[in-house]
Amino acid sequence: MCRQSSGSMIVLFTSILEPRMLYWWLLLFSLAVQANWDQNNSDKAVLGTDEDTPDQDYFELIKYAHLSSVAYCAPLGLETGTIGSQGDKCPSPSCSHEHIKDIDIVTRFNFDNFLDVGNGFIALDPEEDFIYVVVKGTSSSTDWINNLDLVNTEYQPQAILDPRYDVSGICCTDCRVHRGFASFIKTNGYEVIKMILEQKKKYPHREIKIAGHSLGAALGLLIGIELRLLGYEALVVTLGSPKIGNPQFTKFVDDLFETDNVVQHIEEYKSFETLTSGYIRMIHKHDLIPFLPPTNKYTLAGYEYYLGIEGLQQTPMTVYRRATDYLEDKKFDYWDTIKNFRRIDHSSYFLPVTTCVLG
Repeated sequence: MCRQSSGSMIVLFTSILEPRMLYWWLLLFSLAVQANWDQNNSDKAVLGTDEDTPDQDYFELIKYAHLSSVAYCAPLGLETGTIGSQGDKCPSPSCSHEHIKDIDIVTRFNFDNFLDVGNGFIALDPEEDFIYVVVKGTSSSTDWINNLDLVNTEYQPQAILDPRYDVSGICCTDCRVHRGFASFIKTNGYEVIKMILEQKKKYPHREIKIAGHSLGAALGLLIGIELRLLGYEALVVTLGSPKIGNPQFTKFVDDLFETDNVVQHIEEYKSFETLTSGYIRMIHKHDLIPFLPPTNKYTLAGYEYYLGIEGLQQTPMTVYRRATDYLEDKKFDYWDTIKNFRRIDHSSYFLPVTTCVLG
């Protein structure tokens, strides 16, 4: 039986225009310390010695950025079928990307009732034996309401709590997470997992790959946790994920996804898509979201890649393998970041991820 933690931390504030960002900015001002982005990366490996010879994981990061971007076309009527054949329903350059266009969307999910959250698709790769699960990030008012739900709540995966599943001996002891994210698994998460397992039953040899940006990154990780507990391998690749849970939660995640093995694998093969299971995160210079909430009550897990220059024009020499030496754990100049922060920085992951328009 899992031991439940006691007590809770509740953060409440008045909901006004852009309340989430106003609240965090005020808190970030109070926590400003001295640091330097580039100095923190001076001893980290980059993803190639020049632009002509990038390592494999450089191409993989770009591919998952494009996949995550396609999900933002959902409001235009994205439907089943190959991504590149959707015309006006998928006008983003990502939809015609050479590694994306032939991927076949087989299922859409969209939970749009009040206070529900979760939008994305499940797709099959015709060239690789992959099942892709792609979760859209924040865009609707419901998504923003869930992001504003900052109660720190007790957490146990549904697979542990549900007696139908045999996961005895596994427990997330004293885990606490952002309630706005955790509510997804309790309400709609298992509908998505059921859809994934339907495809896995049809194609048992295919590997599950999960992608998402921002809110989609957080929900994608929670889906991945449930799949791992149900006995399935799952690789989770995220962009601009906020902090989701406390140190106990992140240790649980690292143990579940065997992050130590992921570090060794990437160091040896310079690739992460060749992993059947793991948790990979991308963060971007001047993107505030991975530093939120700005408190050590929330921490991060997984293998970290850092996109080291502002804007979209990254090269293999500007993307760093930080592994488990997280930039978010370093002393960080919040004041400098706030001064330079633009909304575009949260979506600038090789391309404008949140924009579904013709390039």
